[in-house]
Amino acid sequence: MRLRRADKLLAPCPRPKLVQRCFQQEEIVPLQTASKEKTTSAFLCWLQSLGPLTLVVYSDGSLSSEGAASYGFTIHQNNIPIFNGSGRLGPAKVFDAEAAGALEGLKAALNLRESATQNIYICLDNLAAATCLRGTPSDSSQDVFLAFQALATSHGAIQVSWVPGHSDIPGNEQADKLAKAASSFPEPEGAQPTLAYLRRFARQKSKETFEAWWSASAPEQYKRLNLKATTSCPPELSLPRAALHHLLAARSLHGDFAAYHERFDHVDARLICL
Repeated sequence: MRLRRADKLLAPCPRPKLVQRCFQQEEIVPLQTASKEKTTSAFLCWLQSLGPLTLVVYSDGSLSSEGAASYGFTIHQNNIPIFNGSGRLGPAKVFDAEAAGALEGLKAALNLRESATQNIYICLDNLAAATCLRGTPSDSSQDVFLAFQALATSHGAIQVSWVPGHSDIPGNEQADKLAKAASSFPEPEGAQPTLAYLRRFARQKSKETFEAWWSASAPEQYKRLNLKATTSCPPELSLPRAALHHLLAARSLHGDFAAYHERFDHVDARLICL
């Protein structure tokens, strides 16, 4: 019943498929092998070593304070931007926007005349999204990851790289600005929410429902003390047992029960709680 009630609260989303885990025949170099500072320095040096016709796609995702998810990408050749793009998603999270930005950037790069015979590098600053782009797709935005992998396989000379964000890497900074600007675009008509968005929404809705129930059902003495309830472990349980005893007694307006004092012959006890 609880699952049915939850299902009625949530909008439909693309149902992920059960896909087999991806295993590479050759050992893959980890996306991050050093600190952010060292990776930035190494990446800038690597850029200088690329051939003048190599295409480097920088992509990024963004989530505005109003909850608008958007993406941006810029394509560089010989360290010069030659094509930009951006867009807005429906209800989604940053992770989904990162995936969409990488896919749209790859599509744009493949549409360029010089892409057929050139290496293409997809560079993004979200480690989780980059991992899914070249490995097993996540449940959220699964169709986007699968589409990216299909295009990458058909071209055959595409690699995914992680770049540190906010490290003054020109291409990454440009993609970041494009993604943020795209949050002002209108939301696409008929866009379904992503699974990551629905998971977050369900958790938030459950929290709000519980808080509303507590506000209406809390004992009066708890309301006077402005005590909040939580579905997780309350911090009071970390108190020493003796201190917790006195705290609960004060909150509930109960002292020690009469049976306790009578059992230990406490002649001076106030037997007000039976």
